[in-house]
Amino acid sequence: MNPKRLRLWAAELAQLAVDDAEVLSRATLERQTREDALRLAQQHEELAARKAEASSGALESAQRWMSPRSGDRDTTGDSREGAQPSSDGAKTSTSKVSVAAVIKGYLRVKAEATYAEIKGEVARVRPDVKAQNCARDLNRMVKRGVLTRPRTGSYKLVVKESDPMTP
Repeated sequence: MNPKRLRLWAAELAQLAVDDAEVLSRATLERQTREDALRLAQQHEELAARKAEASSGALESAQRWMSPRSGDRDTTGDSREGAQPSSDGAKTSTSKVSVAAVIKGYLRVKAEATYAEIKGEVARVRPDVKAQNCARDLNRMVKRGVLTRPRTGSYKLVVKESDPMTP
C-alpha cells in the first residue's frame, strides 16, 4: 500500500476515534444527568408520600378527636360546641379557618406562590378578609420564620427536617 494513503487513512481513523470519544463523553454526561434527575424525582416522590401519610394520619387523629362523644350532642343532633342560632333560627358554625392556616395549606400544595396568588386563595376561602389583613399575616409569618421570601413578592413555606410534618 502507498505510504501516503496509509497516513491519510491513519489520520482519518484518529479523527474518528476522537469523535467517538467525544460522543461517549457526552453520552456518559447525559446518563449521569438523567440519573441525578431520577434520584431527585424519587426523593420528591418519597417526600410527597411522607407528607401524604402524615396528612392522612393527622386527619384521622383530628376526626377521632372531634368525633362526637355521648353528651356532646343535644336532642336535635346538632353539636352544642361551635354552633349558634342565626337570625333564621338555624345553627351555624362560628369557627373559621385562620388566614395563616389558609396560607400554609395553599403553600403546602403549591410550594411557592406570589402575593397575588395567595391573596386570591385567601379571598376564595375567606371572602370576609381584607387584603391588608392578608399582607399582615404574611409579614408576621415571615418574621416568625414560618415563611420565607425567595424573591420580592413571592412566598415559600419553610420546613425544617427536624420539624414534624403534623402540628
